[in-house]
Amino acid sequence: MTDRELLFEDFNSRVNGRFAMRDEYGHASEIVLIECTGRQPTNDSRSFTLLFHGAADAPAIQGMYLLSAEDFEPAPVFLVPVRRTSDGVEYDAVFNHHNGG
Repeated sequence: MTDRELLFEDFNSRVNGRFAMRDEYGHASEIVLIECTGRQPTNDSRSFTLLFHGAADAPAIQGMYLLSAEDFEPAPVFLVPVRRTSDGVEYDAVFNHHNGG
């Protein structure tokens, strides 16, 4: 499991890619990264958001999930279900990195 800071670059090339989403009890679901949006960096922060889509049976509970994919070391990501669609659940993840100082 990675303990390094996750960056925009870790996800941008993976749009439309599949991830395994595992909860604290080991239950797994598959989600697809459908959007990776970077925000204009300022002098003291670098932020980005991710939007994922999961199947209808994916959990609709916000929390920390372990995400993994091919060539992507498992990493904890806090996911928030933002809406239920006709065929599943959409999740949002927001990353706000602040430079020290």
